[in-house]
Amino acid sequence: MAGEPALRARRSDSCILGPPQDAQPHRRRLLPRCGSQPLQCYAANSHLVIEMKFFRYLGSHVNPVNIPKEWVTIHRTCRDSMRRQIQMEVSASLKYLAMGAHFSRDGINRPGFAKLFFDAASEEREHALKLIEYLLMRGELVTNVSSLIQIRAPDKKAWENGVEALEHALKMEHQVTESIRQVIKACEDDPEYNDYHLVDYLTGEFLEEQYKGQRDLAGKASTLKKMLEKHSALGEFIFDKKLLGMDV
Repeated sequence: MAGEPALRARRSDSCILGPPQDAQPHRRRLLPRCGSQPLQCYAANSHLVIEMKFFRYLGSHVNPVNIPKEWVTIHRTCRDSMRRQIQMEVSASLKYLAMGAHFSRDGINRPGFAKLFFDAASEEREHALKLIEYLLMRGELVTNVSSLIQIRAPDKKAWENGVEALEHALKMEHQVTESIRQVIKACEDDPEYNDYHLVDYLTGEFLEEQYKGQRDLAGKASTLKKMLEKHSALGEFIFDKKLLGMDV
């Protein structure tokens, strides 16, 4: 045990758990630091040492293997459109994050709008993850994974009021919906392979949620416009509290 460099002990009065001092940052794990009773300490925590050695073994001995690819049936046109859709979902998530951050600023202070857009950012990110998981299920994403997600800064970072933000969000959701429809068209109209399973997945899992989301945003924008006409700036304040579920 004394020869194991990862287990060099630091003098201490007790046995505690913590990362070894000489471990590389990307390999840090909870290992025992033992003081005056090293044998008892290492015995009590031997499972940690065994676990670390096991994963070191895996990292140095497991190599990729060749698996038959006949079961991978997504064609290039469909696959490429799916990859573009993943990037669009990630882009929408970033735009919603920018919107949430805008309404969280102390000079604007609209927590209801901020929550609405932060939640929307999480939903868009979840959509991207679902598409990634689907491609993995179909045997894809084995190459060019690093180019799958390309991060671009949102082109718009400030909104004059809540109505402008809601209308911008509605426009963005419409663009995402149309992009999903293009993916469906590319996968359905392939002359060599009609990928009806993917088409059905996108139609049932994504399109219905998109249409409901668009209707919800349109309704919110309409209500807010009416409140602004009747109550002016107070209308947006009341609407913001309603977004938080508060009775005003």
